[in-house]
Amino acid sequence: MKFKNLFLSLLFVISPLLIPTANAQTKVITGDINNFPIGMAINPIKTNEANIPKNVTKWIDAELAKVKTKPIADFDSPNFFNKASGRLVGFIKGYEVSLGFSTGIVYVNNEITNEDTPIVIQIHPDGRFEGNIPLIMPKHYFLGIENKRIPFYIEPGQTLSMVLDWDSVKKLDYGDLAKAYFKGPLAKVNEDIAGFEKPKIDYDAFFEKSKSLSQEDYKKETLNLYKESLESVSKYSKDMLISIKAEAILKNNILIERTNRLFDFVDDLTIPNANKQDANQYYDFLKELPLNQQSMLVSGQFRVFVNQFEFCKPLRSNMKHYSVSWKSEKTFLEYMEEEGIDFPKEDKDIYLFMEENASKMTKKFINEHKNKMNAYYNKYRGIESAYLIKYPRHRVEPESQFKDVLMENWKAKDSIMTNVFGLKKNLVYDIIKIRSLYGDFDFVKSVGNEYTKTNKELALDYWETLQKEIINPFLINEGDRVFNKVFPFSKEVAYDLPPGKSTDIFNKIIAPFKGKIVLVDFWATSCGPCVAGIMSMKEIRKKYEGNKNFEFVFITEDAASPTENYRKFVKEQELKNTFVVHTDDFQYLRELFKFNGIPRSVVIDKNGKVLNDNYCFYNLGISSFQNELNSFLKASNQ
Repeated sequence: MKFKNLFLSLLFVISPLLIPTANAQTKVITGDINNFPIGMAINPIKTNEANIPKNVTKWIDAELAKVKTKPIADFDSPNFFNKASGRLVGFIKGYEVSLGFSTGIVYVNNEITNEDTPIVIQIHPDGRFEGNIPLIMPKHYFLGIENKRIPFYIEPGQTLSMVLDWDSVKKLDYGDLAKAYFKGPLAKVNEDIAGFEKPKIDYDAFFEKSKSLSQEDYKKETLNLYKESLESVSKYSKDMLISIKAEAILKNNILIERTNRLFDFVDDLTIPNANKQDANQYYDFLKELPLNQQSMLVSGQFRVFVNQFEFCKPLRSNMKHYSVSWKSEKTFLEYMEEEGIDFPKEDKDIYLFMEENASKMTKKFINEHKNKMNAYYNKYRGIESAYLIKYPRHRVEPESQFKDVLMENWKAKDSIMTNVFGLKKNLVYDIIKIRSLYGDFDFVKSVGNEYTKTNKELALDYWETLQKEIINPFLINEGDRVFNKVFPFSKEVAYDLPPGKSTDIFNKIIAPFKGKIVLVDFWATSCGPCVAGIMSMKEIRKKYEGNKNFEFVFITEDAASPTENYRKFVKEQELKNTFVVHTDDFQYLRELFKFNGIPRSVVIDKNGKVLNDNYCFYNLGISSFQNELNSFLKASNQ
């Protein structure tokens, strides 16, 4: 301890000799010597407190003073998981209302449950900005302003201040990261992260080269590509004496980016299959990741990684599926007799032939009998649609199969984790289990209630079995929350949107359609799935045009749908009720309905309440869509 104090004293004595003449780019970092070594870091921006108006400085200081708790000491802290919000405040030097924007956005995601919660950061006319960020753990995020990204690190219960120089930010090329001047208890971690200069990698050249590489050679090249970056982090940490948190974030960012690229090779359709093998040893790069450490979750790239890991080829191969059959209250033959519709023997024979061979409907089988089947479908398509409207189909499956199949799949994945990846069970693998719950619960919820157990009891039985393998109590609590959200204690009803600017923007758009069911589609011409989905629904839109009970509404962002492309597509698809809103308004709508990506659709009832805030309607057939519409009308009239 005496040596450290002596070193600190000498540092302040000789620092004028070691550091260039003080200017706006130089900053000496000080702090608690017991928590992290004292060192110097070069602040990479020109803005400092001397450039900030006094009233703004006073406001920032007042916001920081509201925080009474200290940041966690490190990422192994028992308080790592914490649902307290973080707060981001700051100032944009050079901001004017005439610049045409008044919001930023932080794309928040709960990686444990895979739920989006985008947060609008309000920018005031004087350049101040602020926003509360829902958190469950420390995170390295990006503030997005006018397609510029400003990285920052935030913790639950903490407030971070950052000051931006707009003249510097606006000059950045796409993909470049903007720098900020930080203030508050988390300033040092942020400065340490911002001060690191990652070695440049020519990704385009490497991508082209990868097309000709074998799987094993690609892995070797990728590992070598990121070796310098990892060594640079170690050197930077040693030379600049950065905080433990910053070092962990920088290292994990590189490890995760490297891992994502190694996963990409297997699924990249532009790389010939001849270059790929099913060699288990390919995945040994996973052993270098701290999969059982909480620090892994802090990285801004963790969301992409955990999705890649969850759906990587070994974990999705050879999984069992539920054996689902569909049943209507009456058969098609019984409906034909009931309605008195003539059903010639030759047509009835084709119908029975298809029913008997339903389990054999392979591509080869369909090609062999396509002429016979197409003739039948063309003749009876309209009658079958009417039949399904009167007698909708519902799923039927054995009661026990749901849990048994899922648990067998988890046992198979356990084996893959051990025998293919060479890994022990870990925190990230447990997170993958929680992330699967929405899909698993939604499936069992959609199954009919012909069993001795209700759907809720069936799902609960599965969840109680699965959670026995999960160690972290926070993850179990999140799983309980998902269960209660999918199976609420009270009957689901339409809900009112919360009061505020976001709701005002939305209500103004849908006001002309009050009294009707409104299906709202958030989309963009630059979004491939959006465009394909809208095209697939053209026939249905024509069928329901002028319907007294229902309207389609399309909302897009001006920046994501260039005017010429937008007008051309709207004309081609004969879209009605289309709205183009400013990016600021679209970001408020993202926050309102909690979606980061598009397409996203919501269903509004006749009274303006939300019936479904995450409805998938693309690629539905006319009969299926009619069934859905009937259910919405029924719910809206209750």
